[in-house]
Amino acid sequence: AGRALLGAAASLGVLGWAIYAPIFTNVSYLNPSPAERALFAFAQTLPPDVRFAGWPCLLDDIPLFGKRQILFGCEEYQQGNLAVEALTAYYAKDPTALTAFCREYGVTHLVADRKTFAPDWLARERIFFEPYNTQIRARIAGRATFALLEIPPEAIPFQTENLFVVPCDALAATR
Repeated sequence: AGRALLGAAASLGVLGWAIYAPIFTNVSYLNPSPAERALFAFAQTLPPDVRFAGWPCLLDDIPLFGKRQILFGCEEYQQGNLAVEALTAYYAKDPTALTAFCREYGVTHLVADRKTFAPDWLARERIFFEPYNTQIRARIAGRATFALLEIPPEAIPFQTENLFVVPCDALAATR
């Protein structure tokens, strides 16, 4: 009887959280923003074997809504060195580092958010999860130039609001 009561209480707690958490946090994981919806629609226009990398928290919903592969996302940040390598490439100063990263991990497209390069974003105490936050912040400290922001507009096949996608093949032309 005690287990049944405990199970019922836990079920009610989870149900209550599922109903009220989105109201209080104003977040719904099943209701992407218009910019994210456009990103997912763009992803579906690409061949099924593409693989995305970039800002990890933008990538989480691409497999579900965009039906394409990602290298890793926020949900999988515990993958150790991969998180540091991916974010180091994301914030690289030289497009050669991005190209090498794409080649090494079989990435075909990079997804970026211009907000993640803004001085106010980079000045925040936490830009990603620890322990990666400390490592990445140390690598980009004082930097104002980033290769992803130097990509010519004609090499960017998708852009909406702050989000944009760069094919890794286009990086070679930016050198």
